[in-house]
Amino acid sequence: MGESESVQEALEKSSVPRLDLRDARSADRAVRVEFQQGLRAALSEFGFVRITGHEIDEKLIGRVYRGFETFFLSDEASKTLCNSAAGGQRGFTG
Repeated sequence: MGESESVQEALEKSSVPRLDLRDARSADRAVRVEFQQGLRAALSEFGFVRITGHEIDEKLIGRVYRGFETFFLSDEASKTLCNSAAGGQRGFTG
C-alpha cells in the first residue's frame, strides 16, 4: 500500500477473494454451494475474505477502514499495546 493509497483502494487491487452474501441465500442450491466453497477456500488461503451484498452502511465501512489506517500508521509502541488479548485472539503481532 502506497502512502497516498487507502486501505480500501489497496484491497480493490488485491487478490483477496470477494464473495456476494446474496449467493449464500440463493434459492439455487448450486449457487449456495459455490459460495460455501469460495468462502472455505478464501479463509484457508488468505485467512479473510471481502464480502459484498450485505446491508452494512458504506459510511460505517469507510470509518472502520480509516481506523485501520490510523492504527497501522501509529508508532510501534502504540501498536505493541495491542500485541495480544485473552481468549486466543492474537491482536497486532508486528
